[in-house]
Order: sequence, then C-alpha cells, then structure tokens
Amino acid sequence: MKKPALVVTVLATLLTMATSPVLGAEVVEGLRLVKQEKSFGPDHPGAVWSTLIVSPDNRRFAYAARTGEQWQVVLDGRASPEYPGIGRNSMRFSADSRRFGFWTGRGDRRFMVIDGKEGRGFDGLGNGDPVFSADGRRVAHAAKRGEKWFVVVDDRDGPTYDGIGSDDPVFSPDGQRVAYAARRGAKWLVVIDGKEGPGYDAVGDGTPFFSPDSKRVAYVARRGAVWHTVVDGQEGPGYEGLGKGSFVFSPDSQRVAYWVRDGECRKVFVDGKSGPCYGSIGDNSLVFSPDSKRVAYMARRGEQQYVVLDGEQSRGYSRLGTTGVRFSPDSRRYAFTAWNAEDRRIVIIDGREGSGYDGIGSTGIIFSPDSQRYAYAARRGNQWLIVTDGKEGPGFDGVGKGAYVFSPDSRHVAYQARRGQGWLIVVDGVETGNYRGFLNGSTLVFDGPTRFRTLADVGGDSSLIEVEIVR
Repeated sequence: MKKPALVVTVLATLLTMATSPVLGAEVVEGLRLVKQEKSFGPDHPGAVWSTLIVSPDNRRFAYAARTGEQWQVVLDGRASPEYPGIGRNSMRFSADSRRFGFWTGRGDRRFMVIDGKEGRGFDGLGNGDPVFSADGRRVAHAAKRGEKWFVVVDDRDGPTYDGIGSDDPVFSPDGQRVAYAARRGAKWLVVIDGKEGPGYDAVGDGTPFFSPDSKRVAYVARRGAVWHTVVDGQEGPGYEGLGKGSFVFSPDSQRVAYWVRDGECRKVFVDGKSGPCYGSIGDNSLVFSPDSKRVAYMARRGEQQYVVLDGEQSRGYSRLGTTGVRFSPDSRRYAFTAWNAEDRRIVIIDGREGSGYDGIGSTGIIFSPDSQRYAYAARRGNQWLIVTDGKEGPGFDGVGKGAYVFSPDSRHVAYQARRGQGWLIVVDGVETGNYRGFLNGSTLVFDGPTRFRTLADVGGDSSLIEVEIVR
C-alpha cells in the first residue's frame, strides 16, 4: 500500500451559534412556513468548497480552507489549528453526526485528528480515512510502521501484515465486530474479529461486509482465475467473475444474492438458485425489498433492457435509468425509470408508465413512509418540476439533487428549488427563503411531521435553516 500524499484540509472545536435567530413567515392557502435562521458566522476567505461535507443529520458541516501556505479545517464555522496539509477526502462525520475526524501530518509523520485531538504518529495511514462505528463510539483506520501495515481499532494496534486492503476496515452495524482484507506475502486474506481466513490471490473490492444483524459476514475472493463467494466462512462455487457491487444480504440477514459471469452468460443467484442467462446485469442493481421477500435487478439481452422482479421479466426498453428499482417501505410497490419509444424519459410505477419528459432527476423516485404516495423530479425543456402522485408542481430553473422528501406522516412534500440565481424551500407548493445556495450535500431532514432543517448560504454566512409547517 502506498503512503498517502498530503493535500488540503484541517479541524475545529464545536461551535456556539453566533447570531440571534432570524424569523420569517409566508402564507399561502392556509399553510404557513415559519423559518428560523441560525448563522455559523462568515465563511473562511480561503474556503475550498470542493472539500465541503455535511453531517448525516444536516446540522453540521466541514470544509478545508487555505491560510497562506498552511491549511485549516473549518468545522461548524470554527477553524482548526494550521497544518501543512490534510489527507485527501479524509474528513468524516460519524453516522450519529456527533463525532468528526480527518488525517494530517507534520514532516514524515501522519496522524489522525479525532474530535480535535491529535493521535499518535505513523509512517503511513493507508487511505487515511477514520472509520466510525454506527453508534460513533469506536474508530478504526489502517496504519504503517516501517514496512509493516496494521489496523488500529480504538487506538489499539492489530497484527502486522505486508499490506491492508484499499477499502477501509469495516464495523458491523452493531459496532461490536471489525473486518478487513490484509496481505501476507503474495496472498490476501480476510481478518474477522482478529481471526484470519484462508489465503487467496485477491479479495474483491467492497468486501468484506456484514449482514444487517451483524451476525454474518461475506466477501468475494479469487484463487487463480476463479472467483468465489465466501459467506460465514463457507466458500461457494467458482466463476469467471462476480458482478460489481452485486453481493448483498437481505434486510432480515437470512438471504444472499449475487450475480456471476459464466462465459457469455450473466445470471443472478438468490439463495443459491440460478436465474436466467442475460448478456449483462446492471452494476449495483440487485436489491431486496424491505421485507426481504422480493428481489429485483436490471438486465440486458441483445438491444433490450429489462427489469426482473421476483423472477418475472418486464417488457423491454431501449434504456433503463441508473437509479435501479425502488421498493416502497411496505414492499408492495416498486418503481424505476426508462426511455420510451419516443426517446422520452418516463417513470414506471407498479408496471404503469407515466408521462414522458426531457429528463428525470438523478435521485429517481421516492415513496412516502406510508407507501401510498410517490414523487420525482422531471425536466420539460429548461424547467424542472416535482411530480407528486402524478401531478406536476410549478416549474423552476433547478431542483436540488436528492433534496426532495416526504414528511414522516406522508402528508407533505418538501424540496429545494432555484429560480434565477436564488434558491428556495418549497413545501406543497408554498415557497420560503431566498438563498445564494444550499451547502453541497445538504438535504431536508425532518425532526417530526411538521419540522425540518437544512444548511444554506445566507449572504456569505453558512446557516442552519429550520422550518416549521403551520396550518
């Protein structure tokens, strides 16, 4: 594994909101949007916005900023000490958004900075990304001392190897287990809870991984020219290849699916049973329904592309959308996007085709929590609109990527939209705000049926925007 290069970024302490909240309200047809804006203070003049990341709960953000020849990380509006550089793409929030880390270095030493505290120095840090457990309590990363590599978990060094896999170590969903790929000599092996598996010539990208219940673990490995699945230590049959991102557990952790390449044939295996032969299977398209009973994927045969749902093939399309098949939360409904015979983009919901548009948003279709409603972004000419339950909303010059969502009670649809150079928040057709933009990666996150938040640029200040829906 090569020593990572130092590039832009750095850290900070938790902030105190700098200014008094700004209140505003707008009324349309009995629905009011009451917003509160809390500024984090002026943005750093040396901000490098391409490094911006937003926490999962949409309350926090971080970016790299340049100060002369040095670099800082700005976390929630507060700048860290200066460093000569920060690990590329190394800034990370924990899944619960409470913790934050990145890696940096001085001279020939590399070290992690977690929650503002500098860790021990190493000769190298692998990919350098701090990996948090789902509950945020544990941290892991790969490190190098001399010519040997090892994984550090909770600041404790693991056994040494000649290399650690390019993928980061992975925690189980419950945070109790750790797995990673390692190399000894010319052989690669998977280490699970400190125990080594058998040696192979390669371990597949994106593996190992745990089942949702944390009890099972799987990976893909190659011996010679033959690839195998390995589930719970049991090696499966060999194939010429295994599909990219295709190896998945069902949500209940009881079922396994993947697709293989066998000569000119590509076919999906579910619970060890083979599906029909296709010319290709869509990367990352294999998915279980939330209740684990249904399986869907996208496939091509000749010039036609198909959705295969529960073993049944849809009619053929010239092209299918890249968002794959989406199931509703109750698993009864499904949706995907495609091109129709007139080369127009359409959505297909429960087998019924919708109207044609010039484009469909890259987020694709979302279902409401109660599974009764759906929404998606569509483009007609230069205008973007949100289609909800088949009804078109007003046209805008742009719609935020991934930024439309149903409220938890399924009654409201909220999204980010642009008119001219100003960005707005829209709920059920009611508009509020006029912002320079929303922080990249910031979506709309509901706290309850009528309250949500996002992060926006308000006159050069990054601000937390909280909105209450009032009737």
